[in-house]
Amino acid sequence: MYSDDSDDDWYDDYPEADEALEADLISCPECSADVYEDSPQCSACGCWFSSEDRPPVRRGAPITLLIVALCLIILFMQMV
Repeated sequence: MYSDDSDDDWYDDYPEADEALEADLISCPECSADVYEDSPQCSACGCWFSSEDRPPVRRGAPITLLIVALCLIILFMQMV
């Protein structure tokens, strides 16, 4: 029959298991959740920790809106 008594201290044979259990955690600057130090993004709120990992910001939308607004203004002025 199988006994769990000998399995209680399995991690004593593996010193790296202690290191894995005591992994370095940091607090997210946005939500203060505990996150692994080498994680690029907070799993709770999605905050990126470094600018290199952050996805690029699309800057084309304001220019497109400006062009459309100018076209509509010109079209309206021609109708009047």
